[in-house]
Amino acid sequence: MEALKTKAELQAIQSRINPHFLYNSLNSIASLAINNPNKTRTMALSLSEFCRFAINKNNEHNILIEDEIKMVGSYLEIEKIRFENRLNFSLKINEDAKKKSIPKFIIQPLIENAIKYGFNKTSNTCNVQLIVEIENNGILIDVIDDGSDFPETPICGYGLQSIYDKLEILYGTKAKINWTNAPIKKVSVWIPITNS
Repeated sequence: MEALKTKAELQAIQSRINPHFLYNSLNSIASLAINNPNKTRTMALSLSEFCRFAINKNNEHNILIEDEIKMVGSYLEIEKIRFENRLNFSLKINEDAKKKSIPKFIIQPLIENAIKYGFNKTSNTCNVQLIVEIENNGILIDVIDDGSDFPETPICGYGLQSIYDKLEILYGTKAKINWTNAPIKKVSVWIPITNS
């Protein structure tokens, strides 16, 4: 019964896609369709690819990091069309980490949050960096941006709440999520490596 309850809770979390992201993407596609059919096509295909990952037909809760990165790539392609040269991103993924398994939709909400709150008010640009490493027999995920500092109690929006919920269900107190403003602004998630 406990296993079934956990599975149901995970399925409920997993089925969520941020509706604001979908609305913004579809509105951008509608706007582009008038003047830029090539960008419209690229954005629509990227959104389709992202939704293919998001709609979990096999009810799988874990994903290889390299596959999660592909999903993040589809998401970033959409956002890059929306924000053009105001958005820059870089990925640094440890080769050994790529074949490790993590809960699905851990990295993408972190990136989404960084883009939402990471725009530099002076330059009106957003620079996001994703670093994934193996550390202390776990997976360390860092998402860095150069926006304004986190408040003392960061806003826990749609995506971050799903991460908190998922980590608590799967790992209890074993997984960790924290944020810092100095020496760099970043959100870090550490997940223990398991055999599943």
